[in-house]
Amino acid sequence: MKYFKIQVYYSEDSPWKDVFIQELANCGFESFEDVDEKHFNAFIPEKLFDEKAIEKLQSEFQETFPFSWNKEIILPVNWNEEWEKNFSPIFIENQLLIRAPFHSAEKNFRHEIVLNPKMAFGTGHHATTYLMAKNMLSEQFENKSVLDMGCGTGVLAVLAKKLGAKSVTAIDIDRWAYENTLENITLNHLNIEDFEVLEGGQEAIPDKTFDFILANINLNVLTEQIPLYYSHLNPNGLLYLSGILSSDENKISSVLKKHNFKIIDTEILNNWLFIKCKKQ
Repeated sequence: MKYFKIQVYYSEDSPWKDVFIQELANCGFESFEDVDEKHFNAFIPEKLFDEKAIEKLQSEFQETFPFSWNKEIILPVNWNEEWEKNFSPIFIENQLLIRAPFHSAEKNFRHEIVLNPKMAFGTGHHATTYLMAKNMLSEQFENKSVLDMGCGTGVLAVLAKKLGAKSVTAIDIDRWAYENTLENITLNHLNIEDFEVLEGGQEAIPDKTFDFILANINLNVLTEQIPLYYSHLNPNGLLYLSGILSSDENKISSVLKKHNFKIIDTEILNNWLFIKCKKQ
């Protein structure tokens, strides 16, 4: 699959940057890379790129987050080599180390996940993945069934299994993510038979229920899929959500309550929101 990279340039950092990035995610952009204090890159599959959508955002953000941009096509490259240049280990709560194969292992962490992230989203660097992983560490996954929607690299699916989950279903609409999740399961020496990895969207969810659903996607997709999550959770099942800006907390909370979810906990990091809720 070919990707477009858009290079975004701006004069000064602003809280509106995160709002703009969320809007890009809503347009189909899958991953983001900070280059320096006034420049970041965003990546999107060629088939999803809509230049008019970017121009519309540029008009809408001209007062709050003025920016310029250009685009280039990304041909297939050695993503392991590219990530080796930029990927640094992530340390979460002194319990979890997320690293690439070229990093040295460390003995002082209870859990370790090794990732070849390629183009898939979800390494732990972004606040949303960090929040999901951090809160999973204090949860009881032993012998539970887990659905990871929008699995990206598979990092949360792998973590759920390392925390004792009996079975894990991981779904992503992107082929890169599907293949990357399979690769990372093997890389972490886990039994592939304990996982069900599927390529697709909400239509790919198997006809069964789960004890946990993990969904780190974006506001629009989550809002649409929350009723489906409810029907696929066991009684008192837990739903973990992120990919939502803190400014949208009231919107997502309203949808959750409408569909009989009880919000148990929330946490904010760098203007990104994590929500833990229970099926009532």
